[in-house]
Amino acid sequence: MKLPYPLLCLTVALTACVTPPVEDGWQRFENKEAGVAVSYPQDANIDIRINRIEGLADTMGFNEQTAKLNRYALSKQSFGEPVDFPLESSQSVVPIGSGFAQDFTVLRRFEVCDITFDRVLYFFHRGHQIVVTLSGPTEEIVKESPAFFKTYYPECADDLMWDDDLMDEFYTTIKLGRGGDQAQLWFDTFEDIVETIRLQ
Repeated sequence: MKLPYPLLCLTVALTACVTPPVEDGWQRFENKEAGVAVSYPQDANIDIRINRIEGLADTMGFNEQTAKLNRYALSKQSFGEPVDFPLESSQSVVPIGSGFAQDFTVLRRFEVCDITFDRVLYFFHRGHQIVVTLSGPTEEIVKESPAFFKTYYPECADDLMWDDDLMDEFYTTIKLGRGGDQAQLWFDTFEDIVETIRLQ
């Protein structure tokens, strides 16, 4: 679900605000305490979460211990411990400012009857954990790429779900720029958003 515009000011006890749109029509998110700014298209289904590392306790590996391990790993340009449910073939380390970040894609969480299109950037700055997630339009992507999906009856009724054997192939296809229009737009827009990130 896309976050309502005002909720881009995130995270308890942090001062975060959205400044006026940049010249090309994108919005700009800035958190001065964490020293991070991100720009993104106005209609993007984006989630920006910023939390202090100390005392961090969240699900899917987003906790203080893992954050500290991954902050150290990334300082050595190593991916570190996976968080969330990353597609293994999508895991990479990318430069962010003077440091590095985990870059990964989530195509499914928890169970076979789930389809997710999330690209995630996960990194650390000024004692904070920063997670930027761009979600793609599930229904539209499945509709334009039916060859990657199949039914699991009766578990998932007649709905199309991921063909486990083709998830890596789907990722490779869009990484090479050969995906359907909606999938490629989602994938490429995330790359553009990452390019806008500025650390202070």
